[in-house]
Amino acid sequence: MAPAGKTLLVTEHFCFRGDATWSASDKALTEGTVADLVRLGLIQRHEVIGSVVVRIPRAYPLFELGYREHHDRISEYLGRFGNLDLIGRAGKFKYYNMDHAIESGLAVAARLVDRLSDVRQAAGKRLAATGTDA
Repeated sequence: MAPAGKTLLVTEHFCFRGDATWSASDKALTEGTVADLVRLGLIQRHEVIGSVVVRIPRAYPLFELGYREHHDRISEYLGRFGNLDLIGRAGKFKYYNMDHAIESGLAVAARLVDRLSDVRQAAGKRLAATGTDA
């Protein structure tokens, strides 16, 4: 989380395990990213107060021939669970840009809020039917 009054900025570097980007030092990745953001006019160097580098292997789905059959079978099985929502790149096994990933998460959050509302309404009706105050 960002300190009060500050903004957290997340950037991604597309790479494969073992390539030059993956193997670069945290310092080199940070310095290159900051330099690029400065060059683009998005930040000023003195505004950067810290950095963290996280390397996530297999962050994006890698499609192989014939994957669809397996994907569909698994999705059909998991779709049977009413309390399970598959979201994001890994859950949907789709290449999502960050805006799509966020949109997917927001859609599930909205469904969860609706479910919670339905549960509260049902509980309220049960309490009303028994004459009990909540």
